[in-house]
Amino acid sequence: MTLIDYAIIAAAMVIVTLVVGAASMAVRKLQNAGRPTGETPSGGASDPQINIEIQGTDPLRDLSRLPELGNSSTLPDEAKSALMNAVWYRCENPKCNYTQFLDVYQIASLEKGGSNALENLVVLCPECRNIAESGQIDDDILRSWIQGRLERFKFALDWPYK
Repeated sequence: MTLIDYAIIAAAMVIVTLVVGAASMAVRKLQNAGRPTGETPSGGASDPQINIEIQGTDPLRDLSRLPELGNSSTLPDEAKSALMNAVWYRCENPKCNYTQFLDVYQIASLEKGGSNALENLVVLCPECRNIAESGQIDDDILRSWIQGRLERFKFALDWPYK
């Protein structure tokens, strides 16, 4: 390589650096367009880091804010696996497509006279389970979700628990 080749490569690197820097500044100006001067996205004047948050794009971060929930059923792991397999390892909330960290939830707990009968068990993701545990989902709604098992999952399971 000649000296001219090195000069061209160095010039190209400088141009790329300038273009990236200008684009970064333009994006920051667009992000801060609606904020008062000196305010950053986190609300503090000294925080230089800009965070753009899009809901639902980072499931691990979203799950980290959920409280630890106790085991609400007394089912053995084999029975839980059989039920989750029967519903194709999907949350039974028809509006939720989550397929990880699922657990079996008793609609009426044992303390309230519930049982491990299929009519009292629903497979939920952590988010839906958290909402159900907090009482924001009515038991009748949970029961309506499991009524749709036949249509949604072609549900057929020989269940020994009553």
